[in-house]
Amino acid sequence: MATAICIQCGLEFVALRQATNYCSRSCWLAYRKKIPKRVATRECGFCGKEFTSPDQRKKYCSKKCNVSTQNKKRPTTKEDKRECPQCGESFSPMQKRGVGKTFCSSKCKSKFAYRKNHKEILEQNKVYSENSIISVNRKEAIKRDGYTCQLCKHRMFPSKWSEGRYLVVHHRDGSGEKEIRNHDVENLITLCAICHREFHKLDLIFINGEYFVRGKIFGLLGLKEVKATT
Repeated sequence: MATAICIQCGLEFVALRQATNYCSRSCWLAYRKKIPKRVATRECGFCGKEFTSPDQRKKYCSKKCNVSTQNKKRPTTKEDKRECPQCGESFSPMQKRGVGKTFCSSKCKSKFAYRKNHKEILEQNKVYSENSIISVNRKEAIKRDGYTCQLCKHRMFPSKWSEGRYLVVHHRDGSGEKEIRNHDVENLITLCAICHREFHKLDLIFINGEYFVRGKIFGLLGLKEVKATT
């Protein structure tokens, strides 16, 4: 700590930091008020009138010009008619602020939002029901295999799972990545996350005019030949 002199009131004070120039917040605010604001002159984007403002983002001289610009992008008049997407009735979208609306009433707007959300909920419930099946069978398959990876034989209970090493279930028939999945317990095999990644990591290489499939998983399974189907 060191002593410093406030550049606002001129009093000597103990500064906790070397860059402190004010003895209090009130002095800091008072000094900021003395600094003249940067005022720029620009042309209004709607009426073309010149105006001054310290806000560099301001494009219009008044709120009226701002609203008029937005109305120009989407013009609506009392004679315009629009069809409500909920009830299908024709209505005039003109409002006091001059911006058109989509629904004829707040009631139709609420019904439309409920119908949309209800459809999304049904789709989510379909996913949840499928996930509940795989969740129950997954636990049963892991318990059946004694919480042990069937490849590396590494055993670990859920309390010992970590971010990089944990147990998952693999679909024997490869339906885990298809639209219609077979979640039967007999079709599930317990693997650790590391071995499971090897199952889905294969390389197709081309040597001397022939294609070969290469992957660490073949060595783990003790396979020398595999059958290819189309």
